Amino acid sequence: MPMLVIVGDQDTSCPAEHQNIFFDALPHKENKQLIILENQQHNFYTEADCDVLTAAISKYLHDYYHASL
Repeated sequence: MPMLVIVGDQDTSCPAEHQNIFFDALPHKENKQLIILENQQHNFYTEADCDVLTAAISKYLHDYYHASL
């Protein structure tokens, strides 16, 4: 099962360090990815922030789909 974890490097609610621990503990051996977005906090407030998030998700889905063909 694919698993994508996204966190901002300036997130104080769910710090990237904690997400690394969570990610490493996932039982998935394949199809998992941790993306740490630069200059992002916990929430995505602006359209530009949402564009960064959407691009990260789109790339993951694209790469996952093409890897599974």
